[in-house]
Amino acid sequence: MNRVMSRFSILVLLAVSAGPVMPLTVAMAMPVHGVNCNGQPISEGVPHPNGGGLLLGDAQVDDSVYVGHKAVICGGTISGNVVVRGPSVLVYANVSGNVFIRNSLVHRATVSGNARIIEGSVWAGATISGNARILDGASVSGSGPKVYGNAKVVGFDTDVLGYGEVYGSAVVRGGADISGKVDCGRWSGITVTTDQTGKCGRNGWAIPGSALSNPINEGNTESE
Repeated sequence: MNRVMSRFSILVLLAVSAGPVMPLTVAMAMPVHGVNCNGQPISEGVPHPNGGGLLLGDAQVDDSVYVGHKAVICGGTISGNVVVRGPSVLVYANVSGNVFIRNSLVHRATVSGNARIIEGSVWAGATISGNARILDGASVSGSGPKVYGNAKVVGFDTDVLGYGEVYGSAVVRGGADISGKVDCGRWSGITVTTDQTGKCGRNGWAIPGSALSNPINEGNTESE
């Protein structure tokens, strides 16, 4: 198991709250037969007609949404052309548009547009929109963090926190913690707590634009 997926294994049997009396046992990166939603066992889940993933609780999922057979939707509203693949768990999430989610946890967050969440976690209060990317073990959590535009948050132990905003062309990676605002440049291994907009180098240093253009692998998005 690689480092990214080992982060998800930590979430096995983790109780997350979908409300004061609605615990969910999450088994990430493992078969979903150990999951329950508000005490409803996985065996009572209803297969979604498009993909066979299981719907529990009062989940409202459009027929146009693809829910792969390893995924679980516990409550929430999923609409549009959303694709959910792999052992993903969505807990009372609001997901719409052309969003793609694989091997990820989305808990009481709002995700829309053309966003992709691949081996990431997005927690209550977060908003992900536009062409944003949450990849390879990155996490977005806090009171109201936002990732939007063409921004990317990448890598294990990389976090957008509190009321942090990552947008524009910003790339956050390498264990950075962002609770301020960044809109361009590459931010790696640094803590940002204030507004740093307009600083478009690496960690705010002026460097050639070519140094910001290293490709980020989003993986094989077609596989379960």
